[in-house]
Amino acid sequence: GKDEWCLISMIDDATSEIPYAEFFDGETTLNCLKVLKKVIEIKGIPKAIYTDKAGWAGGGKRFNFSHFEQACRELGIQLIFANSPEAKGRIERSFRTIQDRLVPELRLKGISEMAAANSYLQNNFLVNYWNKEKIVRSSDARSAYSPLPHYCELEQIACVKLRRKIGNDQTLSWKGKKYFIKNSPFINDQYDAIIRIYPDKKTRIFVRNNEVQLVLLKSKISSPLPSQQNA
Repeated sequence: GKDEWCLISMIDDATSEIPYAEFFDGETTLNCLKVLKKVIEIKGIPKAIYTDKAGWAGGGKRFNFSHFEQACRELGIQLIFANSPEAKGRIERSFRTIQDRLVPELRLKGISEMAAANSYLQNNFLVNYWNKEKIVRSSDARSAYSPLPHYCELEQIACVKLRRKIGNDQTLSWKGKKYFIKNSPFINDQYDAIIRIYPDKKTRIFVRNNEVQLVLLKSKISSPLPSQQNA
């Protein structure tokens, strides 16, 4: 009754199983990438994802520009866009059921914090109710999920990847500030730096597939990039 939470989940169109769902503070690209990553870890790589034309998925003005869409492309997942949220009948019906049943359960259990709600959702509601009572038998017993290839680093795929041009002085600009590439053994002025932001909000920087550290350039004092201090 105080906070607005956003439930992000994926549902199996053949069986109605919900492999993973989580409450977040918003429907952001990083949060959707986290759910995708969790589903792949639990079930494998889905053949296709049916979603509405949200910006995070590459719909509308972000066609062929979405980080989620790029991750799906790297994993060989087909993205199918619905013309409206109502067209995604199965997932929309699940949201209505969850809204009607889970929210009152959380109130009855005295759960008001997001971490506790996610624990109840994932370890109780999905396990003991949804994935037990709502599952149906698929017409084809063969799974449409594929195992993750051993050479794929899922963490490096399910993330936001930003490119920044490296200058002749071995520096790059990001968020209005200038950084020096600290520990690269190469001259990198002809290459781009790839800034990878992960669902847990950590940031890592790569040049030619080698991780590097950045130092913020100031007039008198240089300090490490804040987001890398605890990475």
